[in-house]
Amino acid sequence: FDRRAPRTVESIRAATLEAGQRRVRPCLMTTATTILGLLPMVLQLNIDLLSREITFGAPASQWWVQLAAAVSGGLAFATPITLLLTPVMLAWKDTRREERQAQIRVPEQPLTGAAA
Repeated sequence: FDRRAPRTVESIRAATLEAGQRRVRPCLMTTATTILGLLPMVLQLNIDLLSREITFGAPASQWWVQLAAAVSGGLAFATPITLLLTPVMLAWKDTRREERQAQIRVPEQPLTGAAA
C-alpha cells in the first residue's frame, strides 16, 4: 500500500484484504498452539513424564487453573476480533473519510469573464 498514491475505496479494500491474508495464518497458529499448550492446565491434568503417570486435580495444577483459563479464554475471544473486527473497522473509517472528501471536492472550473 503506497502512501503517496491517491487512496480510493478500492485501494483501501485491497490493502485491508492483503493485510488480512498475511496475518490470518500466524495469528491462528499462535493462538491454537497457546490454547492447546494450556489445555492440560485448564483441565487440571498433571503429567509426570518420569513415572509415566497422568493425574487429574493434582495440587500442583490447582494453582494455575484460573490463569490458564483466563489466558485461553482471552485468546479465544480476542483472535476473531483481531482478525475480523479490527480490519473491518479500519477500512470502514477510511472509506467514510474518502466519501466525505469526495463530497467536499469541488470540480475545477475555467476562469471566465473579467477575471480571465
